[in-house]
Amino acid sequence: PLPGGRKGLPYVVAARARPYEGWTRGRAFARYTPAMARSARFSHPSWTAILLALLLVWAVGLRIWFGSHDLQIHRFWDEKFNIPNVHAALEEGSLTPVRYAYLRFSYLPQVVVLGGFQLGAKLVDPDFSWFNGEILKPRGFLVTRSIQALIGGLSSLLTFFVGRYLFSPGVGLVGAFLVAASPIHLVFSGVFKPDILAVAMTLVAFLLSLCAVDKPTLWRYVLAGVGIGLAMSSKPTAGAIAIPLTLAALILGWKNRRHWLGLIVAGVTSALVFVVLNPYPRYLRAFSLQRKRYNQMAAQKGTLDDPLAALRDEWVTVFPWAHGVVIGVIAFAGLFFLGYLVWKHRHDGKKALQIAMLWIYPVTFMPLYAM
Repeated sequence: PLPGGRKGLPYVVAARARPYEGWTRGRAFARYTPAMARSARFSHPSWTAILLALLLVWAVGLRIWFGSHDLQIHRFWDEKFNIPNVHAALEEGSLTPVRYAYLRFSYLPQVVVLGGFQLGAKLVDPDFSWFNGEILKPRGFLVTRSIQALIGGLSSLLTFFVGRYLFSPGVGLVGAFLVAASPIHLVFSGVFKPDILAVAMTLVAFLLSLCAVDKPTLWRYVLAGVGIGLAMSSKPTAGAIAIPLTLAALILGWKNRRHWLGLIVAGVTSALVFVVLNPYPRYLRAFSLQRKRYNQMAAQKGTLDDPLAALRDEWVTVFPWAHGVVIGVIAFAGLFFLGYLVWKHRHDGKKALQIAMLWIYPVTFMPLYAM
């Protein structure tokens, strides 16, 4: 400070010249402490980038290795649904689905990559094809599963961005590692099915929703709507990612009506994106039949008329089995800790609401999925 307690340009210059004193996110000037010095040295951007890069290389490499074995259609039961759709797109030039088990957007990344490579390869070899008749060749399985592995790595990267946005780069790295180490995430990243794309698009939608809530411009709500539409186009159940944005906008709209207007715009945008990517009424019939099969399975397990039993079955299935015991316990503890953080930041309305958005999605998704 200048004599007399005044603060001016010399103070700013001096503060920025010191290693660990200067502007911090959302605050004025931070006072130097040894703990801050250690934290600043460890969380230097170069260290964050290096650790994140190593994590992503490990995660993607592990997933490519997992998917590179047994390159044929009988390894994974779910792969038989979208391969005929890819065949129709590449060999017949039609994007109209042949099988309607999964939405069209779920296999468009594979169509784009395989189709682009095929166009280039045909310049050298006019007879080049990824298929032998209607059977996808082993190299085709390798590419399609490798694309899944890259999308799996993308979901880990997006998890890092969520953690950094809400908390810190360190929290983002831990979250990205837990996602990459999850057994079910590893499996779905090596199988040609829509689940891992739905995870990635859900994270995209959530990040865009956070940005819209933070600064309610019309453009940000349009982008949030696009993200939600992409998530729902990956897999219908991923449309539940609209819940955090909806609740946050409804609450904030009492003080700022732009949130309510933005929510309407986001809803219309997400519906348009979904219809443009999946303009086939036949999906309704396919999903109705699928719903009947799920009801029959639930009746056999005795959970059809017992919502609590169905919810308990889903929670037990997802956390201990799918994610493993260690990550499952950490996930459960994380849900309770997020609730504590919402209470801790209750005097900072926007911060508490953004953390609540992260907490409310898994809490509401599981009951909806169990239904």
